[in-house]
Amino acid sequence: MKNIRHLENNKNVKIVKGDLREYKLVKQLVKESDYVFNEAASKLVFSIDNPRYDLETNIIGAFNIVQAALDSDTRIVHASTGSVFCSSEKPMKENHAMNPTTPYGISKIAGE
Repeated sequence: MKNIRHLENNKNVKIVKGDLREYKLVKQLVKESDYVFNEAASKLVFSIDNPRYDLETNIIGAFNIVQAALDSDTRIVHASTGSVFCSSEKPMKENHAMNPTTPYGISKIAGE
């Protein structure tokens, strides 16, 4: 929250504490929105410790947004990760072959 504290009194921003896995909430919020920026994701390290949470957040969460937007004019911007390509210390181009090697990378590519 400290990263968005400066937006708390902005009339153009609505801050909602919720869970992307709760379809009813997601559907309501998507219906009220022109754009949805999906930046939600489980963390790479956490995905190894709790792959179910990772799967539910990164796959089901993304699915909930898309499904909720089907009957609306809402536009979706979905954040990806380099982990959909592979694990590497070297920079990769956007057209690099996708070959995820972690539960996190697999769940993110599934969400895409």
